[in-house]
Formats: sequence, C-alpha cells, structure tokens
Amino acid sequence: MDQSIIDCYYKEGQIDVTELGGGLYYPNQFVILKDLMRTSSSAIGKVDLLGQYVKPLVGEHEHVWGIKPRNAQQKMALELLLRDDLPLVTLVGKAGTGKTLLSLAAGLLQTEDLHLYKKLVVARPIVPLGKDIGYLQERKRRNLSLGCNRSSTISNFCLIQKNLGNLIGS
Repeated sequence: MDQSIIDCYYKEGQIDVTELGGGLYYPNQFVILKDLMRTSSSAIGKVDLLGQYVKPLVGEHEHVWGIKPRNAQQKMALELLLRDDLPLVTLVGKAGTGKTLLSLAAGLLQTEDLHLYKKLVVARPIVPLGKDIGYLQERKRRNLSLGCNRSSTISNFCLIQKNLGNLIGS
C-alpha cells in the first residue's frame, strides 16, 4: 500500500475501502495497513458498519486496568471486548497469548469502573478432547484446580497493576 494512503488515514481519521484495492470488506472486519516500501509504517483499523470506510480503533491507546495490548491481535481482541453492542465475544488462540488477561481486564473495567454490569462471572469449561474424562482421579483434579486458580491469579495481577497506576499517576 502506498504511504500516502496511510498518511491520509491518520490525518483524516478514516479512508474509503475502495482505496485498499480489490477485495470485499465486511462490516467490523479488522484491517492492517502496511506500507510496502517502508516496513515500519503501518496502521490498524476496522471497517465501519456500512462497509464503506476503515476507521481507527476506539480504544487503541488506552490502558485497561494497567494492561495494554502488545500486538495487533491483542488490540483487535480488546476492541471487541470493550464494545457494548456485542453480547458475546469468543477468543480462540494458543495458550499464553493474553486471552484470559485481556478478558478479565475488560470485564473488570466494565464492572468496577464503568458500572455497566453488576457481576463478573469467570468460567473455564472443561472441553473433552476425544473421550469424556468422566470420573476425575486425584492427580487430574489437582491439575484442573490449578488451571482454575490461574484466573484468580490474573485478577490479582490486574488489581496490582491498577493500584500501581493510581499510585504513579497521583
């Protein structure tokens, strides 16, 4: 993509999808704009509801409970998690990519700070791989309970991050 299109995107706050070249773009589809001549110049955006323009992400530069997205995929995930018009967001990916951390941070922000919800419910379903595991032996039960404790550990991390941010900011 030509650098002038990326510059126009930053200057105008949007670009027409026809400037992206051929292809069909759907509403709410994420787009990464990259300059083919200079690899350091790029932008991330989302196609608007009418499918006509690519616009910047709403919360692109925000910290959520002390957590800031570290890559484009995390920015996209956080954008979806913070939208109040989406009743359900599912995130799928490899372990350790930040799905649980971002989900909890977004949930805590919307529950504790914005008061959009009364409760935050965290559930980690056991999905059988092949055969159902049925009766749990003691070792399996212990391993699964350690996995469930991961959410409370991440919640504590979010609380610490938010409190540190409040201390540093004041």
